[in-house]
Amino acid sequence: MDIDNCIKACQQYEASAQRELYDHYVDRLYNVSMRYSKDKHEAKDVLQDALIKIFKNIGQFSGPENKFLPWMNRIVINTALAKYNKNKKTVYSDFEHSNEDMSQDPVIYDKLELEDIKASMEKLPSHLKITFKLFVVDGFKHDEIASLLKIEASSSRARVSRARSILRKILSNENFLSCPEIK
Repeated sequence: MDIDNCIKACQQYEASAQRELYDHYVDRLYNVSMRYSKDKHEAKDVLQDALIKIFKNIGQFSGPENKFLPWMNRIVINTALAKYNKNKKTVYSDFEHSNEDMSQDPVIYDKLELEDIKASMEKLPSHLKITFKLFVVDGFKHDEIASLLKIEASSSRARVSRARSILRKILSNENFLSCPEIK
């Protein structure tokens, strides 16, 4: 698939090009949507809304081919966060008020399976999970996260730190940290 020609054809509202673009990227975009959605149904709703925005605004995209997927990912993330912000209710967890030491544990991620880490991240409170994923998984800076979530940059840093601390606790409770080969 020639992305440049496909983008240009989509900008001319050619249905076959839109279908080709959809088929080529839908799985990747769905995975991004799943990272910021509470379940598969919400992820599908977010993806549908994001795809409408992508096709509606594709005429504004003028960058090189290698910037197209990040541009679409950003639209999916922004759509998911808008849905989250619209539906969020302030829920404070017990973790938020803990005075636990937040010093760094030894790096253990190379000893864990990806599914273990994903499952552990899903146990985080939603506000920490979203902030952590934006920072660690998608590489947003704290200032960008603050702008997206309408919080202070210092709150973003605190949430990421708190999420790391909780993840250590979760992994420790699941005996990942106590395995002799991980120490």
